[in-house]
Amino acid sequence: VVAFGGANKSGWKGMKIATMSQIVADSLDGNYGNETGANSYQYKADKAHMGDKSSLKLFLKYLKDGYPDHEVQFFVFWDHGSTYTGFGNDEMYNSDPLYLSEINTAFADSGSPKFTMIGFDACLQASIETSRFMKSYSDYLLASEELEPGHGWLWSTVLTKFTKTDFGNNTNPASTVQTIGKALCDNFILDVHSYKSSGKTLSIADMTKFSTLETKLNAVLTDYTANMSTSEY
Repeated sequence: VVAFGGANKSGWKGMKIATMSQIVADSLDGNYGNETGANSYQYKADKAHMGDKSSLKLFLKYLKDGYPDHEVQFFVFWDHGSTYTGFGNDEMYNSDPLYLSEINTAFADSGSPKFTMIGFDACLQASIETSRFMKSYSDYLLASEELEPGHGWLWSTVLTKFTKTDFGNNTNPASTVQTIGKALCDNFILDVHSYKSSGKTLSIADMTKFSTLETKLNAVLTDYTANMSTSEY
C-alpha cells in the first residue's frame, strides 16, 4: 500500500493512497496520480499536507484498520532526508518537512502496532536521533548514514524479496526480515542499478539494542560535559 504526493506537479499535489494493483493501473499511461475513476485510489485529498503529522497519522490508521493480520509489516519512507531537521518536504506547503517529533507523534497517536522493520529510502536517516524515535515502533531500522544517490533503492528487488518470502511457515519472522534487510543492503551497495554511483551506505540496525547504546553514550557525554574546559585557545 502506497501513500504518495506532496510534489508541485500534476497528479502529485495533496495525498493519495493506493494498493499495488491501483499503482500498476495508474502507471500504464506513464503518469502517476491522474486517474479519475471512483475506484482509482483508496483515498484522495488534493489539499492534504504531507509534511504535516496529520497525513502520516491518517495513513498509519488506514494501515492499522485495513491490514491488521499481517505477521510481518515493513513501513518505508521515501523522499529527501536530513536526520533531526526533518524528512520529506511538501512542495505545496513551502517545502515543510516532517520533523522527527512529528513522525513520533503520528505513530503514537495512530495507535499503530509495532512494525517489523521501518526503512528510509532517503539520505542521512541512519542516526542516533532517528533511532531514538523509531525504536518504539519497529524491531529494525533500515537506513543510510550518508547521502543516498538519486536512484535510491532498487525497488523491484525490495518488493520481490518480500513477496516471495513465506513468512507464515517461519517460527521467527523477525529473523527472516533481518536476513532480507542485510540482503537489501548488499543489493544497494553492489551497484546493481543501470547507472553507477559512489559513496553509498545502507545498514540494518536492531532497535532492541538502542537503549543499551543510549545508556552508554549518555555516560560518555555526561563525563565529557563535566570535564569540558572553559578556557579559550
